[in-house]
Amino acid sequence: QFTAALIGKEHAPGILRERARTDGGKVGRANMPYPHQRKFVKRVVNGNTRRLMMVHAPGTGKTFTFLLHVAARHITRRGKRQKVLISVPTSCLQQWHNAVLDTLNISPKRILVTNRASKLTKESIAKHDILILTKETVGRAWSSCHEWAQAHHRNERNQWVSQWDRKPGVPLHPLFAAEYTLVGIDELH
Repeated sequence: QFTAALIGKEHAPGILRERARTDGGKVGRANMPYPHQRKFVKRVVNGNTRRLMMVHAPGTGKTFTFLLHVAARHITRRGKRQKVLISVPTSCLQQWHNAVLDTLNISPKRILVTNRASKLTKESIAKHDILILTKETVGRAWSSCHEWAQAHHRNERNQWVSQWDRKPGVPLHPLFAAEYTLVGIDELH
């Protein structure tokens, strides 16, 4: 039943594309999850998992698994729009954009793909459901309203602890004021 809701019917397509987009008349590959991908999504959608890390070898479908998770959240939220933030290396921007379009039935107008912090306004963030940003762009947005500063306390070894803290008098960047259903970080270091 859940898979039927993901794919939908001919007259009412679901959030998950049955097949990747066609390219030059060739039919795209089927968007059929492997057992390990179905198991992952079932676990995170049904559980109380707030944070998780997917670590697999290249080519095992981490991108598709994450997007399957996005589709599953769409179903469990009964189609309510959700906001998804994806932080990726610059070289992966187009790959992630293509993967979203190949996997999800979503209008390209609802996807913001950028490596420029200047494009991250309150209006542009509100207008888009999926934000695919470079790690550097997220870092620039963060450092625009936060600074690395010593905390006002010491740790158990009597050492000053440094941490990120808000810059006094500077409003929170709109990127961090938005509420996200899911946040994906590709190549976390």
